[in-house]
Amino acid sequence: MSESLPRPASFLTRALSLSRRLALAACLLLSAPLAGAAQINAIVSAYSAAEFAAAVAQFQRLHPGQRVSAHPEQLAELDDAALAQWLDAGQVLFGAGIFGAEVERLRPLLGRAAVAELFVLHSDHGLVQLSRAAGRPLFASREEAERLGALKPGGALAPWLQEQQRAHPRQADWLSARSYWLAGGSENIAGLLAWLAARVDAEVAVAPAKARAPLRFYQDGELRAAEQLRWRGDALVAIVDHGRADRAGDQALNDALCRALGEAGLACVSLFANWGRVPCRRCAGSKRASIRRWPRWSPCRTSSSAAASTASRSASCSAS
Repeated sequence: MSESLPRPASFLTRALSLSRRLALAACLLLSAPLAGAAQINAIVSAYSAAEFAAAVAQFQRLHPGQRVSAHPEQLAELDDAALAQWLDAGQVLFGAGIFGAEVERLRPLLGRAAVAELFVLHSDHGLVQLSRAAGRPLFASREEAERLGALKPGGALAPWLQEQQRAHPRQADWLSARSYWLAGGSENIAGLLAWLAARVDAEVAVAPAKARAPLRFYQDGELRAAEQLRWRGDALVAIVDHGRADRAGDQALNDALCRALGEAGLACVSLFANWGRVPCRRCAGSKRASIRRWPRWSPCRTSSSAAASTASRSASCSAS
């Protein structure tokens, strides 16, 4: 009797493995690109997932024949054979924000993947080193990947990119891909997807990355210039959020906070700011130039992980 106990567990394990493979096969079949179109398989962090999903939707509206598969299942739920099959099914592989426990598992799988186009950004340097274009490795060492990954523009993005590509011609393609990620926002990530698709399908139109202002004002559901902001009430609350808070989920949180503040008779504006000294100086300048008419100014910091109930608490911060 005791000898037969492991058999159901073994059978269940095989059944689960088979079901996962069938699900993966169905996913690959449904996501198969049209003739001449690209199949982009992407691994992105949970932090970037919402922004990436918005970018995929925008990209596919503009390029309906192109296909993007991102995380067909959680990586931990795929065995190595199934994950390798998914990686090999992509004509272009893309990775961003990959750190932690999955790095050691992905390194050999990405290294053996049959795909000729592999671009890894903002991830463990050992994975970034695996990047390749037209089957050609782009980095000679982990240290080289780390050194180029630390480069950031001090001014305008386009001339900086051109300068870096002249200085590092072997990594010119990788630098182009990274320029979209550095610029940020779903529109630029959609542009990155178009750039990746064009590696396979020359008919895909590609536009360069568009740098975004380090400080952006968001009010009543849209981004606005400072002179377009609408002021109401006799006090103002400014919600200072991170630079990528124009993602759908983060926008919804800011909208909820401002609605609660408006119901309390307070004006509200969200400031989406990149980290660094320049945005802080501009925020301070905005405070003096645009908000000085209010006798009370209360900057409130929030994040996308805050609960919606934060709105009621934030309404009270304007009275301090």
